[in-house]
Amino acid sequence: MKEKTKRKGRLLVLVVLAMVLGLFAATPREVRAASDPGEMAQKINNFVHGGQGDLLAEVIGVTVKVTGSVTGAVNTLYLDPDEDVKVLWMAEYSGSGSPSGSLLRTTGKGTFEVAAGGDIAGTGSYTLINDSGS
Repeated sequence: MKEKTKRKGRLLVLVVLAMVLGLFAATPREVRAASDPGEMAQKINNFVHGGQGDLLAEVIGVTVKVTGSVTGAVNTLYLDPDEDVKVLWMAEYSGSGSPSGSLLRTTGKGTFEVAAGGDIAGTGSYTLINDSGS
């Protein structure tokens, strides 16, 4: 009888451990950028895309200018610019994006513009999702 109790205890510990590990595995590897231009630039600069290369965001007035080159990105970058904020994308950015398949996702009422020389190329289900209506 003691043997069955020990087995049940071990099994319970393994089940709980598997559930905890499952929660960590299910945690999205996504970063949401802030609406304020300064915070947005900081989050873009610190964004862990999971690929090779770097993005560089700088604030010019109410514009966040993004330059750099990244290949093999696997995480989704979320941008949420306020109504008076413009994101000027001049970077070359490619990869598969998160498991949902998007490399970049925009929300908010600000402006997102891919300028000459900028490129966003995805191999997942979606490259760019715009939920902002702008």
